[in-house]
Amino acid sequence: MSNVSNIWANPDDHQYFLDYDTRDIRLAMAFGLPAGWAIEFAINDLRIIHSGLDQLTSEFHDLFDIDQNGRGDVPKNDTRISFPAYGVELDRSDVKGLTRSIDATLSKVLVKEKSSVPAVSLSGTIRYELRDDGPVEEGAIDLGLIAGLAKRLGQNYMYLNIGYTHFGSSKFITIPLEKTQLNGMLAYEWRTRPNQALLLQYSYSEGVVKDLGELSQASHEISLGYKWRLKHFMWELSINENIINYENSPDVGFTLGLVYAF
Repeated sequence: MSNVSNIWANPDDHQYFLDYDTRDIRLAMAFGLPAGWAIEFAINDLRIIHSGLDQLTSEFHDLFDIDQNGRGDVPKNDTRISFPAYGVELDRSDVKGLTRSIDATLSKVLVKEKSSVPAVSLSGTIRYELRDDGPVEEGAIDLGLIAGLAKRLGQNYMYLNIGYTHFGSSKFITIPLEKTQLNGMLAYEWRTRPNQALLLQYSYSEGVVKDLGELSQASHEISLGYKWRLKHFMWELSINENIINYENSPDVGFTLGLVYAF
């Protein structure tokens, strides 16, 4: 799975300034186990890139009459990360790779879906940071726990996830971070055809940066996605937009995923 996002944060109090694009790649392999258990292993790589998303993001905001928040006052496709109070002033030559990690997730279906009862699952994840030259401490170990519900409504589906993460690193470069985070997801899947579906998703995540205005507040995102299942493949495509708090999540993001069933 690959995600490309445009990051822009330009608050009036000038506590920080963020202008860059990221590419997040995740390669994973999952195995079914007896008694409803499953295990997944993955490698993740998040880095800063020049994707040319600035113009597309500006046009997208104009289309829906969303404030550009100063985008027109800086060069397009620039890269800058600034936290004056912490002495952080970076451009793309200073930091390209953000994080590279491996993780393992063990999950189990606790309750199978019945006519009046949704399916209930629980999963736990351990993630290990590999990069020794990035802004996150090498060797940091994150622990996550997610409880999920899934319910079929006719030909369609409703999903609800609630997650908790404990972070192994207490700072990003020199910026202090919270040790824990709560997050959640609510989604509805329309089966337009037996092998195709549209997905509308709302995601919530607590802010993890300490005492930095809206970066410390929760983020809210809306995603519109499309899934197309073939014999052995499933394609996933989505567009993501932040709402309510425009500082603490990507302005716009695009995700392309490919799942192969062995």
